[in-house]
Amino acid sequence: MEKNTERALFSALKNKYPSYLSRERVRNELFKILEENKSYEVLNFLNRYGLLDYIYEGLEISKDIDKFNNLELKLSFIALKSKNPEGLINSLNLEKSLKKKIFSLLRPFIDKRTPVNNTDEKYLELIKVLYPKADIYRFTNLFIDYSDLKKAGINNIYWNEIINKISHLQWLGRIKNKKEALKFIK
Repeated sequence: MEKNTERALFSALKNKYPSYLSRERVRNELFKILEENKSYEVLNFLNRYGLLDYIYEGLEISKDIDKFNNLELKLSFIALKSKNPEGLINSLNLEKSLKKKIFSLLRPFIDKRTPVNNTDEKYLELIKVLYPKADIYRFTNLFIDYSDLKKAGINNIYWNEIINKISHLQWLGRIKNKKEALKFIK
């Protein structure tokens, strides 16, 4: 970076000029960055100068962001790397349809529950990057379903509670297969 440009940047930061940008402008600039093949380089530059906090306070970056090739996944990834994924996404004033798509990708991570059946390719891409050494099946298909609970003779008023508990334990890796899940419900 040229010296004059760097001086202007430091002056702008000292005077907190980036805080005058609208959230829509911040969002649009973030989108432009995330649409680049090498988003990490640009985000790392912003990080070096303390500009990431103007996007969202406490935002963390990772080189892994460049493993994704679309905006939805990159936004989901940086949200999951932040301390408050929902807060970050809400702060960006996204279009309703994009916000809904991203929250559907984030929901299992936020709740730490394995979905009953989730084979969405984008979700699987996030899993592979966030948990590269984990058994991917642990995150994608719940080992049991309501028919298993019915066969076990469990009163249906407890089904949702049991499914939620097993979903959470499976996500954490404490239930590793169907046999263990069935043992848990007995």
